[in-house]
Amino acid sequence: MTATVLLADDDADCLKILALRCRSLGLRVLTAADGEDVLASAEREAPDLVILDIGMPGDDGLRVAERLRQIKGKRPLPVIVCSGQSDRSTLDHCNSLGARHVSKGSQTWPELRSLICHMLQLTTPAPAPTSVRRNPSRL
Repeated sequence: MTATVLLADDDADCLKILALRCRSLGLRVLTAADGEDVLASAEREAPDLVILDIGMPGDDGLRVAERLRQIKGKRPLPVIVCSGQSDRSTLDHCNSLGARHVSKGSQTWPELRSLICHMLQLTTPAPAPTSVRRNPSRL
């Protein structure tokens, strides 16, 4: 069975690149651009992993992670917060939610890929696609 990851970011380019890279790992990918879309997709699709940006319209990623934990009748969803915000308060909030944190930057994908493979127990992670041009401000 193919694992499903739900990606949420209001930056369409980041979302597109991350979706492409997750598909290269053999994952089924769902996307959302705001907090309400994340919650609706999580209820409907029951993903195996959720990767959230913090700065999204509506509920921010941390609030969405809190709300995901409150979905009745569902197992707690593993969450990775992928954001440019990496201050102590943000990291502490992620820890309190049981979420992992990855900072956006030049090493985002290698760290994110490693976490995804670990959390979903993927045994043979594929390398990042070479057809995607790397922009240090992007994933």
